[in-house]
Amino acid sequence: MFVDVLQGGQMSRGQCPVQRPVFQKLHGAAKATFTVLADLPNEFRVGVFAEEKNFDSWVRISSDTDPSQPDLKTTVGFAIKLFGVDGQKLLPDEPDSRTHDFLLQNHDVFFVDNAREMCRSTQATFAGTDKGHNP
Repeated sequence: MFVDVLQGGQMSRGQCPVQRPVFQKLHGAAKATFTVLADLPNEFRVGVFAEEKNFDSWVRISSDTDPSQPDLKTTVGFAIKLFGVDGQKLLPDEPDSRTHDFLLQNHDVFFVDNAREMCRSTQATFAGTDKGHNP
């Protein structure tokens, strides 16, 4: 939705490069190796953690504030993108994608509880029907 509605509109208006819709203030990015350790307990060995392995990855640290504003009392995000991940993908339009994303933030409360609610809230906002959300 963000790409189609927000960034698609920005591209059609000639914005280049297209701005991110959220977490626009970049603090840093780094190429990294994400390592699943051999001594990981069996109860955690699911998904990308199923076996000992190294993944090429990129890490991005950013704030959810206008890039010209200070970071005091803002949400800071930490994103990790893994490459070379095997397995079935959740999104049907990306069956050949071999990536996995971890999205983290420094705040323990979010306005929705899960991805489904995030999509519903975003759709309502884009449709102009969002009257506020009570978590």
